[in-house]
This record gives sequence, C-alpha cells and structure tokens, in this order.
Amino acid sequence: MTEASREGDYHEVGVYPWIRLREPLTLLGCRLLPWMPPTGSAELADSVRDGLNRLAGIYRQLDGRPVPGVTIVFCDGDGGLHPLSEEQRHRIGMTRTIMGLSALASREYFERTRYCTAAHFDLYGQRFQEGAEHIAIESRRRDGTSVDGRATEKLRIGCDPHVSSTLVSVSRDRTVVDEPVLDDSLLRLLETTAMRKDGFSRRALLSMELFLLGNRDGEFIRESEDVLLMQQATEHLLDSASRAHRFAVVVEKCLGVKGRASYQKGRRWGSRPSTSSYGRSGKLPSGELTTLGFWAYEFYQLRNDLVHGCDTSTRSWCWNLSEHALVASWVYPEILRRRCLEHLGQADGDRGVYWRDVALERLEDLDFSARGEDGLSRWAHAEANAEMKRMERDMMELLEGMDGEQRSGETIEP
Repeated sequence: MTEASREGDYHEVGVYPWIRLREPLTLLGCRLLPWMPPTGSAELADSVRDGLNRLAGIYRQLDGRPVPGVTIVFCDGDGGLHPLSEEQRHRIGMTRTIMGLSALASREYFERTRYCTAAHFDLYGQRFQEGAEHIAIESRRRDGTSVDGRATEKLRIGCDPHVSSTLVSVSRDRTVVDEPVLDDSLLRLLETTAMRKDGFSRRALLSMELFLLGNRDGEFIRESEDVLLMQQATEHLLDSASRAHRFAVVVEKCLGVKGRASYQKGRRWGSRPSTSSYGRSGKLPSGELTTLGFWAYEFYQLRNDLVHGCDTSTRSWCWNLSEHALVASWVYPEILRRRCLEHLGQADGDRGVYWRDVALERLEDLDFSARGEDGLSRWAHAEANAEMKRMERDMMELLEGMDGEQRSGETIEP
C-alpha cells in the first residue's frame, strides 16, 4: 500500500461476490447494494465506479467467467466510501450472519429451488484507491494481522465447487420463487435482537455463527462435524443444562409441542432400538417425549459420543447423520425465531401456529433417501400433506364463520 493509503486516502467496502440482491437493502445501518458492471449504481459517487468494477472483475464463476454482479456493503449514507472503523467493520460482518441465517431458514430441501448454503454468503473486506491498479487484501493471521497488495488484472478469486453466483430476493410474504430468498420478518427480528447488544444478543450471534459453519455443504466437511456444530449452536442458544433429557424437554417447550402425540406413535418406533443402545446406564429417557423431543434426545446423545470420541457404530440410531443434520437445519431457525421473540417481549403470530399444528407432522416420516413412484422424496410428500392440512383447516374456519349457513357436518375433500 502507498503512503497515501496508510493515511486514510483509500476506500473500503465489504463484497459479497456469490450473491446478487434483487434490490438494495439496509441492515444494521449498512447499505447492501447490487453492483452490476459496468454501470454500477447511482447511489455511489462516479469516482469509485472504476475501482468497484475492477473489484467485481476479480471474482470468477466455475467456468472462469466473471460473476455477473456482486453485492457491495458500505455504511449507510457514506456514498463516497471511506476507511471503516472497527465498529463499522463489525456491523458489516454481522450482516453476513443475519442475512445468511434468514436465507437458510427459507431453504427448500430435495428440490432445486430456493436452496443456498452458508458459503454463498462469504464476505470479503477490500480496500482500493481511485485510479490505482492494485487492491489491498487484509488477513487475520494467528501471528498478527497481515496486509498485502495485489494487481487487480492478475488476481482471480473463484467460488467453491458447490457454489454459484446466485440472485437473491427479499421475501415479504410466503410467495414461492425459484431463487433463494431472505425471510424478511426473520431478518428484521434478528436485526432488532443484534442491536440490543446485551447478553442474549451476543449469545444468539455466536450461536448463528456456529450454525452457519455447519451449513457450508463442503465436500470434505464430514457430516459428523456439521452435526456437532449445529448441536452446539442449538444448545448455546437455548442455554440448556448439559443433560440429554433436559435438552429434549427444553426443545419441546421452546417449540410449544409438549403434550402432543407421543414418540411411541412415530413411524420408526415399531423397531425402536433396545434400551442397551441408549446411554451408559442403558435407560431410555424418562417421561413421555414427543417425536421432536425424542429426536432432540438422540441429537444430544450423538453429540456426546462425537465429543468424547466414542464409536457411534456400536449404537442403533433412529436417525442417521444425514437425517440429524437435515432436521437440525430445519428446526434451528424456528427455535432462534421464538427465542428472539421471547427476549424482545413480542407475541408470536400465525407462523408459530403453523409450526405447532402442521409443520411438525413432517417429523413422522424421516426416511429422506426413499423415493416414491413420482421420484419425490417422502419429505416432499410430508410437506405437501402438511400444507394440504393447513389449507383444509383454514377453509373449515372460513366456512364455520360464514353467517346464515350451517356447515358443521360438512367435510372438505383434499
């Protein structure tokens, strides 16, 4: 870097190279701006356009072509771009955590729509000067922070093999779209929580970071590592006691399912493993647990075996590693949402009712690898059935509320 850049005569931005927002977004006082070379955006000064276009040209898709666009992050109101303070860098970093979590919460599974990974939300911090042919790259080394310069014409940064440049929408309703979406209600809830800067917000942010690390989908990241990270994220968020049964009860209580269908009614319990398969005492969890609770109990037991280096193959598990990782990816965002609502003193809405009455029915069929004659997974069928039941319930409530008509004995065919 030149002497001028060290004195502060440079620009500094965050760059999301693998996502392109469909529209600008303000989050935590930061402005996230879609940047499509060569025109860029009218929100930023013309003096920085060439530099940002050079930055965007660094990032490459798997076929070697430049990404069609990137998302630029800067502090709101700083249209000229300037060096960032430590507090501003921290806020920009939190946008990755909150955006990544809200996108993962909206994922569809076993379909090729609305899916993304935490790796899509990789965030780079970069400095550049007007008219300069080099950019500065800063890395946080264990032996001290290091800053290095690279010529933009020669520098190339490629995405992971399982990541592509993705167009992302902000969803303010439940409309299904083809590209990944940011759950807007969850996004704003997490933003409000983070701005509290209290003990719970710090715990929630660390928990989300662990969850994101467990959802990168890297080829050489073992599923046992994903399961361990997501279990730690869930336990840290719930701040629960270090006992499997206690963890299961807290999960049930948080999601409002205690007292519903017992685990003995689950599809797998006809061939439930013997008591010798569970714990050193050889005992099943005491008390009646729901299907969700029994999953949480086993999730914690699996975590214990992994942490203590036990051979997990010596037990008979009701869910394998892939299934535990998938259920955790699906359950965790709802636990996070409810904990944040509770912390902020806000009431739950229709989504909580949907989760309690319908969505949890998906847990009754967890053989995700099986396919029906139509090629769809059982998970997809379970989701469709749950949605149908929700529609039937809403229709029944509508009919019952109609004045002047007696609908009490009428049924609705799916």
